[in-house]
Amino acid sequence: LRFAQDGTSAEVVPPGTLDSPVGLAVDRDGRLFVADTGHRRVVVFDPDGLRVHEWPIEGWAPGPRLEPGLAVGPDGTVWVTDPTGGRVLLFDGRGQPLGALTGSPLDLPLGISVVDAETAFVTDGGRHSVVRISRGAPDGARADAPPASAPVVGRERP
Repeated sequence: LRFAQDGTSAEVVPPGTLDSPVGLAVDRDGRLFVADTGHRRVVVFDPDGLRVHEWPIEGWAPGPRLEPGLAVGPDGTVWVTDPTGGRVLLFDGRGQPLGALTGSPLDLPLGISVVDAETAFVTDGGRHSVVRISRGAPDGARADAPPASAPVVGRERP
């Protein structure tokens, strides 16, 4: 992807390359990661817009309200939501699996934003909330697991 100096699009990924792209993230090297849901894969483009690699996401299923999100952490870890699996998948920048964050409190994880190498915020469409998750939780799953009726983000300060 390239942009002209005035900010307008000068070059894009060619039509037909992606099918239902819904999420994207850029790493510190300028590589573009795209959630290509129609093809059930993550596609990586270099700063010049050339496809450098891709990997499948087996858990993605088509359907409304099932659009996954992805984000790249400061350490290069790619965090990918799997709405139908109720989990967040972790990969290195070349698509090698690093693990998954599963279990309560995620129901329908959609959007994701990485805070640091260990923590991310995830929008949960099933619970209508935003949840903080952590790689460092003792069970490898969650930090701040709230009761089913209470979102982690949005509570008032006491």
